[in-house]
Amino acid sequence: MFTIIERLQQKSVEERRVIALGVSGGVTFLIGLIWLSSLTLSDSQGGETQQAAVTGAPSPLSTLKSGFASVFADFNRGSEEEPTAAEAGSQ
Repeated sequence: MFTIIERLQQKSVEERRVIALGVSGGVTFLIGLIWLSSLTLSDSQGGETQQAAVTGAPSPLSTLKSGFASVFADFNRGSEEEPTAAEAGSQ
């Protein structure tokens, strides 16, 4: 481990930044992959997802999806409204 650190210390600052970005991206990808796979694991007895079997609540993925859908709907609804008097006067 110390030899790896020593080799990294000998590299230029730019090379170390690229390596740090790659390693952090890889770790983030692995954590996300593990998280996503845990959302779709099946219960060995009933075939239900673990989330539904434990709490009976909707999955986190469906909750995120509905949350983003409502935000975008509000955003689209807000952009269709006419400008206020202050906005119209500044144009």
